[in-house]
Amino acid sequence: MTKAAALALLAFALAPQRAAALSVNATLFCAAYPESGLCAAGRAPCTTCHDGTPPALNPYGAAAKAEISTRPGYQKTPADFERYLGGVLQVLDDQDSDRDGVNNRDEIARGFGPGDAAETPGADDPGAYDPALALRRLASLYCGASPGYAAVSALRLAPDPHAALHEALTRCLASPFWREEALPRLADDKIRPVGSLGGTGGAALVADFTYDYRLFVHAMSGDRDARELLTADYHVAADGSVVTGVIAGRGGQPLAPARRAGMLTTQWFIGNNTMFALLPRNSAAQAYRAYLGLDIARSEGLHPIDGEPRDPDRKNVGAADCAVCHSTLDPLAYPFTPYLAFASRHLDGTPRARNVPVGGYDPTGTAWEAGHLQGAPVSDLREWARRAADSDDFKKTLARDLFRHAVGHDPQTVPERADFDALWRGLPADGYSADRLIHRLVDTRSFGAPGPAARPNVVWKRQKQVAADLAAALALPVPDVCRELGTYSCADQAFLTTLGGNDPVNKSQYRPAAAPGATTPIAFERFVLNACAQRAALDAAGPPAVFTEIDLAAASLLGAEAA
Repeated sequence: MTKAAALALLAFALAPQRAAALSVNATLFCAAYPESGLCAAGRAPCTTCHDGTPPALNPYGAAAKAEISTRPGYQKTPADFERYLGGVLQVLDDQDSDRDGVNNRDEIARGFGPGDAAETPGADDPGAYDPALALRRLASLYCGASPGYAAVSALRLAPDPHAALHEALTRCLASPFWREEALPRLADDKIRPVGSLGGTGGAALVADFTYDYRLFVHAMSGDRDARELLTADYHVAADGSVVTGVIAGRGGQPLAPARRAGMLTTQWFIGNNTMFALLPRNSAAQAYRAYLGLDIARSEGLHPIDGEPRDPDRKNVGAADCAVCHSTLDPLAYPFTPYLAFASRHLDGTPRARNVPVGGYDPTGTAWEAGHLQGAPVSDLREWARRAADSDDFKKTLARDLFRHAVGHDPQTVPERADFDALWRGLPADGYSADRLIHRLVDTRSFGAPGPAARPNVVWKRQKQVAADLAAALALPVPDVCRELGTYSCADQAFLTTLGGNDPVNKSQYRPAAAPGATTPIAFERFVLNACAQRAALDAAGPPAVFTEIDLAAASLLGAEAA
């Protein structure tokens, strides 16, 4: 069967699912170009065909639409669009839709948008692996500060630079910066804390989300099995010890170990995501998105189940525009139903059991507990979590989180995609250890080479690393390295977002900015000048520690010249 015929048959089979048009189109695109960097997640991004937010089209999407409209009998329906898309993609291969001098086929193959003239492929080769570059990167990413001159010099003289790099990395992965600063930031968008609703106190306390952060860091460090993010039957106390029993009291953890499914059954996750819902669709969608990388709101990861949605809570989700997503989402959510939040009754209308706390399990509410995950039946949430933790999507999401953190973007070029594939496929052999995956990542050219000219391998050094580096260079305490107006921390308050940080608790900013903004250079300059001015003032007032070659009492650095 030809590629076009296979795509046409797939499109025909999916045609009744009208509301899933965008998801189907993205999947069909990747069936035609499975090796494209645009398909690292198994589905193309919307921007492949759309200009910003759908339905606006970029030149490539407009060309596809124009070509499909010429097909006999085309009725301008999503089903017809899907039916003809496979053959149209091949017709567009030799065109240069965005007029950047490279045909669509070559741009797609190398992971560049065929409808965006600003994305033009150059040479993919990232260059030679540079141990000194790798050391600078790993020290900043995992230790929180750049290596000193002595460390770089020692690496250059080391008989085995790679062994020296891994020794340094092992130290960094055990550092307070990695475990207390960097790793929790990888969890922010999964946990989604809200300062007014959770934490260690407050009148409106829903649960203590610090349990979630501690469990995340525990599973992702210490050479442990990261699948325990979804399968752990324990919690982690403030002192780092593992707690297997019920943690009683407000803000505790009410579930017996036999009902726990790691991050999916903490009191915060259930309370914050389920709230008053009878069918915990939001809990299921957040779990699917956070740990399998599949966003149903974007029509990703759809596996429609026959006979669904049954609409047990009468939300009219069987309507034509809703049914295709809910035929996946509702069966995904059924296993969450016995885990109670604030609703006063069960999904079947019967009253909830008394004395079941938020996040607790109600054995009388299991009528809808069986469901489906990625098209396969599951009996309860524990099986849901075990199946999810063993899936390729879990492996890819874990590897992508760590790759993006280390390299600064998702895998794009052919060499980066090869490195990424080896990383996630190697997780079972690594015992699903995040630490071992990072060690393998540091050995790749995606990590330790300069990168191709079109996409240089540059990672934004964000506010914590800047503060640590300035503190080391200027012999200042890290908390005091920069105070805007003498009061506000430059790193954690005044320039937090501008310099690449995020504030999940107080501002509900769960993701940091992806790239520096227009004000980033201004903020960085103020940061540096503030720190330097502090050091200069200290050196002028007493024996100088840094500015030892400058007469700080003189009117000008150049003597007779005006200051």
